[in-house]
Order: sequence, then C-alpha cells, then structure tokens
Amino acid sequence: MNNMTKAFWLVVLFLSVSLAANATTYYVSPTGSDSNNGTSSSTPWQTIAKVNSAHFVAGDSVLFQGGQTFTGAPVFSYATNIPTSSATTPITVGSYGAGPAKIISNNTGSFSAAITVNGVNGLTIQGLTILGGGGTSPTTWIGVYILNGSGSSKSTVTVNNCDISNFAGTTGSQTAEVFVNGDATGKISGELDNINITNNQLHGANGVGSKDSNGIVGFGYGENIKNVTYSGNTVYNLGGLSSNTGGGIVANGVDGGLLQYNIVHDVGGNSTSCGGPGGVWAYASNNITIQYNEVYRMQPITYTAGCDWIAYDLDGGVSNSTVQYNYSHNNFGTALLAYVQNLTGETWGNNVFQYNISENDALGSGNANQTAISITASPTNPIYVYGNTIYMGQKNSTGLSVALQSNNGVAVTLPAGSIIENNIFDIVPQSYFGQTYNQYMYFPYGLTGGTINNNIYYGGATNQIWRVGGTQYKSLSAYQTATGYDSHSLTSNPEISNPGGGGTLSWTPSLHNGPQPNPAAYYLSSVSPAINAGATVSGVPVGVMTSRDYYGNIVPSGGGTDIGASQAVGNGNSAVTDTPAMPVWGLALLAFLLALTAVRSLRAT
Repeated sequence: MNNMTKAFWLVVLFLSVSLAANATTYYVSPTGSDSNNGTSSSTPWQTIAKVNSAHFVAGDSVLFQGGQTFTGAPVFSYATNIPTSSATTPITVGSYGAGPAKIISNNTGSFSAAITVNGVNGLTIQGLTILGGGGTSPTTWIGVYILNGSGSSKSTVTVNNCDISNFAGTTGSQTAEVFVNGDATGKISGELDNINITNNQLHGANGVGSKDSNGIVGFGYGENIKNVTYSGNTVYNLGGLSSNTGGGIVANGVDGGLLQYNIVHDVGGNSTSCGGPGGVWAYASNNITIQYNEVYRMQPITYTAGCDWIAYDLDGGVSNSTVQYNYSHNNFGTALLAYVQNLTGETWGNNVFQYNISENDALGSGNANQTAISITASPTNPIYVYGNTIYMGQKNSTGLSVALQSNNGVAVTLPAGSIIENNIFDIVPQSYFGQTYNQYMYFPYGLTGGTINNNIYYGGATNQIWRVGGTQYKSLSAYQTATGYDSHSLTSNPEISNPGGGGTLSWTPSLHNGPQPNPAAYYLSSVSPAINAGATVSGVPVGVMTSRDYYGNIVPSGGGTDIGASQAVGNGNSAVTDTPAMPVWGLALLAFLLALTAVRSLRAT
C-alpha cells in the first residue's frame, strides 16, 4: 500500500469516526418536556414542534416512544433542521420501546404531508404508524412526502416497515401514502437518487371505498428521480376519487427503477373515468423492471363508466423497461398494457413483457379494457411480448373475451424487430344468464407488422375470430393463409395442469418469498402440445432476455423452447432466486466507492 492510499484510508476512517462520535439519539415521549435535552429516554422531548425546531447532523436518530400517539407533522429539511447531511451516514426516524409509535397528521391543504423529507442526503423512516386525520374524509394529502427543493442532487431516502394510511386530497394524482416529487415547483428542483420504499403497509383506513388514491406515486422533471426501489410493500383498499386515480405503485419520471415483490389489491373502487387506476406501472420513465408482483381485484365497487383497472402497465414515454415474472388475477381491466405514447424527449419502446401469468383478468364491461394484453398504438421502437400464459375462464357482462388487441381493433403496426411469440391464450366460453357467449373470442385483433408466431390460441368452442386491420378471419388457417402470421401457431388445448386454479396466493412481500413457486396451476402437463413448440426468441435487447421461465426453470437457448410461462422440463424443481451474492472483491470495491462518496459529500456541505 503506497503512502497516498494509506493517507486516503486514514482520512476516511477519521471522518467516519468523527461522524459516528457526533451522532446523537433524541427521544420523544408524551410524558417528556421540550425543555429537556432529549438525549435519553429519561429526558425526552415532548412534541413534534420541538423536533421541527431542532438541528440534526448525519447519523442522528429521532425516536418516538412506541405505543404512543403524537399529533403533528414532522419536517426534515435542508432549509431548516438538517442543513448538512450525508448519504452514507443516514439520519434515522423511528420508534423506541414497545411497538411502533403513531404519528397522526394535523396538516391540511395542497401537498400537505404527515412527514416531509426535503433536500436531505441520507434519511431513513422506519417502524412508524403514520395516519392522516379526518376520519372517513381525510384532510392530509400525503403520508410521507419526499422532495428536493435544494437545487443540488440528494441521495438515499428510505421508508421501511411503516404502516401508512388515510391520505387523500381533492386531486387524486397529487395524493398518496408515499409521494416522490422531482418536480416540486414546476421546474427542476434538484435530482433525487436512491429512493427506497420497502416493506410497508400502504392502504386506506375505511375499506375498499377509502378515498386514498395511490400507494406510491410522484412526478419527475424529465427523469430526474434516479434508481428507485419499491419492494416488499402491500398496497390495498385505495378506492380513490372518481378521476385522476393512479393506483397502487407508480414510477413516474424515474430513470432506473426496481418494482418487485409487492402485493396490490382492491384498488380503484370509486373510479368512474379513464386515466387510471393501475396496479404496478410506470410513466415517463426509463429502465424500469416490474417483477415478482401479485395484483388482483383492481375493480370498481359498482361500474358506471370509466376504464383501466389494469394490473401491469408500461405507459406513456416508457422506454427500455421490462415486465416479467408477475401474477395477476380477477382484475376488471387488462393484465398487461402497453400504452404506446411518445412524450417530449421520451420515446416509447424497446419494452419487454415476458413470462407473466394472468388468470381471469379483463372482466370489465363497457369501455373497460376488455382484453388480456393490449397494445394501444403503433410504437416507434420495438415491443417484445413472449412466454406469457393468459387464462380467461370468467365472462364479463357483455360476453366478450379478447386475448390480444390493439386500440379496440384499430390497426396498429408493430415496427421491425417486434415479436409476439410463445404465448398461451386459453379462453373458455362461459354461460351468462343461460346463454353461452363464445362468438366473440378475438385473438390478434388489429395488429400488423413485426413477428407474430408460435402462439397457442385455444377457445374451446367454435366462432373464434382473428382480426388484422379491418378484416376478420373465422379460422386460424384462413388467417394464416391471408396474412402469413402465426404460421407455427396452434389452436390445441394447451393442457395446463389446473387452469383457473391459481386464486389468491399466500406469501409475505417483505420476505420476498413469492409469488413463485405459485400458482402451480399453470405448469404444462406432460402431454401439452406447447412442449417443444415454441420459437427460439431473438432480437431482445442484451441483458433483458431471460434464461428462466416464470417458475425459475431453464429456458433452452436453442431448440426445445415451450410455449407459455412454464417450461415442462424440471417443472417445480427450481425456484426463482434473488440476484447472486456479490463476490468479496465487489464488496471491497463498493466500500471504496461509498467512502469516496462520503468524502465528496462532506466537501460539498
């Protein structure tokens, strides 16, 4: 080790020890006094007002007494009580003693929040119950509000293991249990980086009709929210308003996002308009991965008007993103939505939907996205849809089932390189008021261009329809002859092990123990015609195409690929695993980079 290296590590060690030595834990209790020093549980502060007027440094902790209730709205801001901060030595806000402390907000008005984090490097909120006031008519708009008005980049804010509920306002798109805002003033206000919303319960407090509109949502100025992780959360009972309802978990204005291991259910109950809600989705974002989630009962309490109630969506301006290994069921709208729309500076495309399972989605009526997979317009850049299993065994009120469509059948042209391959569409005609509706089983509906092949379209009845542009074909052979599409596709029963038997799964998002290996209902049986009938998928962007199916089984790189989300060989013998552990040399490199970041951060402040 040379002298320069030794000097660097001595500086890093000195700074780390200095920060740790200067860190203080502050306690807050209803039995305390704001005249106390707050530095022990026997001399605690009493009020949130005292917290807001104090000053904190990197590594400090602010702990509220567990099992107790505090009314107010804590604010942690670069402009007031945290003038300097460090991403590598975060401030902690949480509970001490028995159980979580409860924060009840008394904040009101536009963008009002129970807890605000503004322009801070390194702050963790954990182990709190955060509740909006107002009872069944919430008066605070946001539970935890993360923004950056400092004008310079800020990093590493975490909300972990909290129960956050009862937050709603007069505009659904601007309210949430957690709101991440990179566009706080309508102009660039400073980049946010490394935002982690993990292992929380995010919900309405008044059942499926609660007015809460979003679990996690936000805005960006362009894509100035970087590297988010929204993982391990359970989001439910967000009835929302009649309009401007986002839904469960939304990455908006994000560059680099991982949305995984979340459960979203019973969302959108009050909606009567289009433009939401959705389960897990992205808007105006780049490089988003949506995986290992379960979404169900996205539905209105009583349908009168509106659309969406979708499970998973890559929406306007989304690029280079992937939806994979997700399960959805019993949703009013689309399972997989490609909402193709170019925004200023953001071109939709190079997006992938691979190895997802949908059971009894698209149950809606009227203008409610009655299709399992929907591509709404002609993309500029390619789209890749392969290895998905779609089962539709429940009829909606119109008797209409659409497996795959484009913009209500209006012609959509897929650009060169696009693929729709190796998907199973299993639609079972059902009886509705004594009549069997099997005459409207649309398969490719309005799509042209790209490569459409090696799919299974099984309707279990006659009167299946393939539509390309404005022309309808009543048999696969007629469609194949006229269009040249699906030359290796089938109409055979795919022989799924237990179609319709998936149901609601039992797993714990915070443990990352699902949804795989379930639902086991969608393995291929040993006699399935899908076995070895798939195409060898090619052309997908490097680093995106997976070598694993939904269940974690190896997908052959050459011949022998199966159709659908399950590879028959080795079914049930291999589970999806997390990313392999980082090697020792990688950990050493990471430690070095973190230390270097700490030095730079201290210099900046």
